[in-house]
Amino acid sequence: KKINQLTSNISEASAAISDLQIQLSTYWMQTTSEITNQRLAQATTKNILLERTRQATTTAAAAAATTTDTDDEISTRAPTTTTAKNYAREPVDRIEKFILEYIKSCTQHVQ
Repeated sequence: KKINQLTSNISEASAAISDLQIQLSTYWMQTTSEITNQRLAQATTKNILLERTRQATTTAAAAAATTTDTDDEISTRAPTTTTAKNYAREPVDRIEKFILEYIKSCTQHVQ
């Protein structure tokens, strides 16, 4: 009877893990899509600024300053996406840890 109960608990945990894996996959697809869109927007902005710089009749110093500002913006935003990935990964790590602890506690009783 106890083995059947533990088998049932393990089956429920497996179903929960599968559900969480599906949710995680969906989340990562959305996150990847969002990051790709942000990079595309940054690249488009940079290209527009470079094109306007070429067309404008400004000095070389002003063009260099504009290019430098654009590079600074892009390098400033890059860690934000990395931080977002790390922020999203922490709860996943905690959930994995809890699931492993749960499985260990269930299998200890069988031994």
